[in-house]
Amino acid sequence: MSWKYRRIADDLIEAIDRGEHPVGSTLPSLNDLMTHYGVARQTARAAIGALVDQGVAVRRQGFGTIVRESKSPGETNSPRPGQGPVPLQVYCEWEPAPPETARRLSVSAQSTVLHRIHHLRGAIGTVVRIDHQWLPRGVTKALHQVGRDPATDHRLDLVDLLRGAGVDPVVAMVHVGLGRASRTDTDVLRMNASALVLTCRYTLHSSSGRPIAATTTLLAAEAGGLSFSVPASVLTGIVGPRQQSGRPLSGKDMPE
Repeated sequence: MSWKYRRIADDLIEAIDRGEHPVGSTLPSLNDLMTHYGVARQTARAAIGALVDQGVAVRRQGFGTIVRESKSPGETNSPRPGQGPVPLQVYCEWEPAPPETARRLSVSAQSTVLHRIHHLRGAIGTVVRIDHQWLPRGVTKALHQVGRDPATDHRLDLVDLLRGAGVDPVVAMVHVGLGRASRTDTDVLRMNASALVLTCRYTLHSSSGRPIAATTTLLAAEAGGLSFSVPASVLTGIVGPRQQSGRPLSGKDMPE
């Protein structure tokens, strides 16, 4: 499914901020969004679902999707002490594996994989980072067997969940570089289509060498400098014997 859903969701959020859809009002119906944007029902539904996931709106049976208060009593948007902003899952669907993803996960191009998308918003509310993550069916099945569903568990870093499911993610193949992003990605990042994007691709492997998760993160180069964070739990497997040396991990330690 195309990323048009995210642009629709962002347009609705901006309209809410402008007061066009006040708290308690009903958002446009799926049919209205389909007609206005010229998209399929699945895309319109994903846009509304993104607003619900972000806590901007709530579904009411018989009434539609209602704009909710920005916060409920006791609710906070602040991160817990010692934590930065948390990426929010905005999309989760089974899709045919793109060629690059199929190669990274060692599956056929016809295989379906679970595609999860997370957004990280900056101080002024705009998206500054996009995380695409793909999981093969075998991994999601293992998670379901221990009562974990990656479709509803919005954590981007699944290392602890995978270990709890008996999958041992100990190796990560990492590649970091600058490149062009798709038009839909640059639209979400509010960037010029020709702008360079900092890209980090890392693939988790099991102890036996089997790929179990592939993640691609996009960061606008002007969104705070060319800095990037990869979960420490991911990097643990890269360091290997060098972990004992105490020296910082360098780009030479990261295999292509």
